[in-house]
Amino acid sequence: MDNLRITGPETTVNGIVQLPISKSIANRKLIIESLAGNAEKFPKERLPKDVEILQNLLISGKSELNTQHAGTAYRFLLAYLSIQEGVFVLDGSPRMRKRPIGILVESLNKLGADIQYLGERGYPPLRINGKKLHSKGDPITLRADVSSQYISALMMIAPYIEGGLELHLEGKVLSAPYIQMTANLMHKAGVEVFFEKEKISIQQKYYSSKINSVERDWSAAPYFLSILLLQKGNELFFPELHLKSSQGDAVASQWFKDLGLESYQEKSGTRFRYNQKEKPYIFEKNFSDQPDLVPTFAMLCLASGIKARFTGCDNLNLKESNRLDVLRETARKLGAIIYEPNSATELFFDPPESIIIPEDTIFQTLDDHRLAMSYSLLGSLGRSIKIADPSVVGKSFPAFWEELMKIGFTGNAQ
Repeated sequence: MDNLRITGPETTVNGIVQLPISKSIANRKLIIESLAGNAEKFPKERLPKDVEILQNLLISGKSELNTQHAGTAYRFLLAYLSIQEGVFVLDGSPRMRKRPIGILVESLNKLGADIQYLGERGYPPLRINGKKLHSKGDPITLRADVSSQYISALMMIAPYIEGGLELHLEGKVLSAPYIQMTANLMHKAGVEVFFEKEKISIQQKYYSSKINSVERDWSAAPYFLSILLLQKGNELFFPELHLKSSQGDAVASQWFKDLGLESYQEKSGTRFRYNQKEKPYIFEKNFSDQPDLVPTFAMLCLASGIKARFTGCDNLNLKESNRLDVLRETARKLGAIIYEPNSATELFFDPPESIIIPEDTIFQTLDDHRLAMSYSLLGSLGRSIKIADPSVVGKSFPAFWEELMKIGFTGNAQ
């Protein structure tokens, strides 16, 4: 399917939305349980593509591995393979070859790893000669302002490093809840993580317990909550989604409460109900701990006519696309006035009075699942939009379009 034209309902929405499992939790579970030697395949459901890729590569037995667009899988596999017996080549898609990996490679090599670049220095592909790593009691200093996944990758293999591991984080810590998520899952698997300010300490001790369950994905819920808000009612229910969550993006429930959605925790999931509130003049948030929510709230602000000022967008251009630049340009094309006081770290705009989308407009997704899903918000209130390469949502939410149709949207391939 090259393009998908979707049209939103003109009335309120009601229904049940089945979210995918959290790929952040699932990918960590796969690595931890593979290290423990008790990995199990996830039950048969439509897994996020990133999870499916990592799961299949871990059990493949191959020495040449390709993670395609899956950045999390690449970073986690790099650390994992560095302590496995054998020689491996780890590659990815053309976009993956443009995403930096040097900070993690340098840290692993300081621990005794043997990792070599096969192309441009600092980027995939890599040759990895797996071996026993050792810390020699010396801490590893790691930049924390690029990707929290470098930190999580090192944390998860730390119990298998001779002498354990002490990390000193340098600079502003981005996506801190994901580091805490890693620590929580390691605790469930029998390993304690001591995390205090800029220091993380992990002793050499093998994983001994299984991680029994994986939460539903809080990063996916805001697309539908935004639609509920834009349609001004009525309610949506999310099975197996819980307000008390280890996921940093769960803070979105409070943000939506401020905008006019009430949440109700029930035994089998969470219900959200529209509760009309006066629209705020500006939605101003620091997204350094919730970078995946930037596209969603950017489109929500555009569609609802709310001024937006988002800080903490430091690493968005290192995602599947140059996400911050793309969002800024999309807002500009839709009539927003863009301010660029700190263009590398902020998204700041005045929305247009109304959005007019020419019929021949095609929203390009650029291999970025979050752009594709966020653009769907522009189809609310009966608008019709065309989205390129809709299958890209499979990276995190394979059933996204089906779930969207269940709450009243219509769509046809073009």
